[in-house]
Amino acid sequence: MNILGINFGHPDAAAILLKEGEWLVGSEEERFKRVKHWEGFPSESVLFCLNSTNISFEQLDFIAVAGDVRSNFFRKILFLWQHPNHLKKTKKVFGGFSKEWDRHFPDWLLADKLRFVEHHRAHLASAFYSSPFEEAMIYSVDGSGDFSTSMWGIGKGNKIKIMGNTCFPHSLGLFYTAASQYLGFHEVGDEYKVMGLAAYGKPVFFDDILKMFQLKKDGTFTLSALYFKWHNPLVKENNANGYPGIPLFYTALWASKWGIPKILGEETSSFNADFAASTQKVFEYILMNRLNYLAEKCDTRNLCLAGGSMQNSVAMGKIKEFTPYRNIYIPCASNDAGLSLGAAQWVHFQRENGRRKEPIYHSFKGISYDEDEIKAICIQQKLIFQEHSMEEIIQKVSDILMSGGIIGWFQGSAEFGPRALGNRSILANPSVPDIRDKLNGVIKNREKFRPFALSVLAECQQNFIGCDDFLPFMEQVIIPEGKALNQIESLLHIDQSVRIQSVRKEDNDLFYQLIRSFYKISGIPALLNTSFNENEPIINSPLEAIRCFQRTELDYLIMGKILIKK
Repeated sequence: MNILGINFGHPDAAAILLKEGEWLVGSEEERFKRVKHWEGFPSESVLFCLNSTNISFEQLDFIAVAGDVRSNFFRKILFLWQHPNHLKKTKKVFGGFSKEWDRHFPDWLLADKLRFVEHHRAHLASAFYSSPFEEAMIYSVDGSGDFSTSMWGIGKGNKIKIMGNTCFPHSLGLFYTAASQYLGFHEVGDEYKVMGLAAYGKPVFFDDILKMFQLKKDGTFTLSALYFKWHNPLVKENNANGYPGIPLFYTALWASKWGIPKILGEETSSFNADFAASTQKVFEYILMNRLNYLAEKCDTRNLCLAGGSMQNSVAMGKIKEFTPYRNIYIPCASNDAGLSLGAAQWVHFQRENGRRKEPIYHSFKGISYDEDEIKAICIQQKLIFQEHSMEEIIQKVSDILMSGGIIGWFQGSAEFGPRALGNRSILANPSVPDIRDKLNGVIKNREKFRPFALSVLAECQQNFIGCDDFLPFMEQVIIPEGKALNQIESLLHIDQSVRIQSVRKEDNDLFYQLIRSFYKISGIPALLNTSFNENEPIINSPLEAIRCFQRTELDYLIMGKILIKK
């Protein structure tokens, strides 16, 4: 059974291909369109999925689309009657898919292939069906999708039982977005910035901010309409470039209550940092309350999480400390890109009774280029380069990293999801003094308070940083312990925390070999790892890698077996 899964009508449009329940390939549309969080129809991703697998449209059994107009139908009707300006967006998402498909693929008739899957059901599916658990509590939280802002259920075997949901406008995700906007971060995905800034402040506004919530005994809540604008459409129309804009969600009461935040420049405003810290603490407080209540309703201590709010890796790193859950799985794309995977999985396992597959522990499902293609592009760009065996590349790169060089690392298939996990990465020695400031300042060109991640050999993790959790997707931030502190001090965030990726040989042999080689000469079984980009989507092609290398202060670019020096 071949199922094409699609996220359309939300940011991070994407397509994936499932064959007999196994995830073959997938990509976000932003990687091709080069517009961050592209929201339009993922035509390039669809073509990539079919062309790279040699599966024709005729061989597709189903096209699973994340989104179902029938979900929460009467609640939607009431809300649309009260707020008719949302109607255009609703029509665009649910009435527009067939129209968009016909516009891009007029010769491919949908016929009876189309299946719609409710937004949060797709999120739940992407977490549970990708996990190693036979049984688990599943919880999804984001801004909003199909008029739900969260959903929870129990997964057992190949079935998911939905236990309940929270409806718009009462949303933990939109609360965090509103706080981000209030602090001057208005772009889709800027919530990451608030999470990073929070470590610089103290949660002095915690009690005041918590008053926006009317908490219930089961951990759910309602939000005060005094603080939030619900009359704006959830997502604005795309502009000509497919960029997803979002309206302001906070009211004027925020400014009258707390004042107008300063726009952050080089210096970190103490008010902004304190408000970010308070926002983060409120988020964690609400989330942990809810998870603890859900834990009382199910004997399992396995937890699967999805939804954009679960990209808050600081909160994810605290779940085991503040809840009874002992085993946690968060997929590689818990954001809306992962809806494409979840929609296909829901159709295959839940509706078609498919058999569970091996758990998913890597995300290398995107486009790849062979050595001849890479070499041809380098020649076309008139670059001076060296060719080596892969063994020589690993040794040379280890020496470069040991001497403090920063490299762009382009290998194999691109990652699916928001994080670079060793195939489209910028890598550096985590012990180099001021490495975090250098990367933020002259390579990534972003705010100096933004943190970085550490990719660690899984077998060395416990001894090196005092953490034995297997974290393949950089899904949690931890406070490292032990001998690592002196060796990675320059990488650590201001609160001594770091986001972790566990690297195993069976998931990414080449990246594993590189870290092992570096370990042999440095005594550090880890590398600083950040996405290969500069205020743009993660690079997808050799040409994009070359352009990023040329306009930034990267020292070396390695693509396959080719090495290029500045």
